[in-house]
Amino acid sequence: MTAGVRINQLPPVPIMHWKKFAEVVGIEEGVLRGLCARDHIPSICFGKHRFINLARLQAMCLNDGGETVPQAAGDRPSPGTS
Repeated sequence: MTAGVRINQLPPVPIMHWKKFAEVVGIEEGVLRGLCARDHIPSICFGKHRFINLARLQAMCLNDGGETVPQAAGDRPSPGTS
């Protein structure tokens, strides 16, 4: 294996603390809180601690017939194109 190559895998537990998830994904904590509050990112609470449900998020991403995520502005087709 080449030095410096980083392979990311799901952790053995299918949840991740929301602050760590924000760090790994590269979004601000406030943005992630909003996404969780609107159910765009599945989360679960244990007591007063919030965790991202990675198993459900992965299933949502892989399921064609499941929930759809609104497209980002850059992903929308330009006006007048198909």
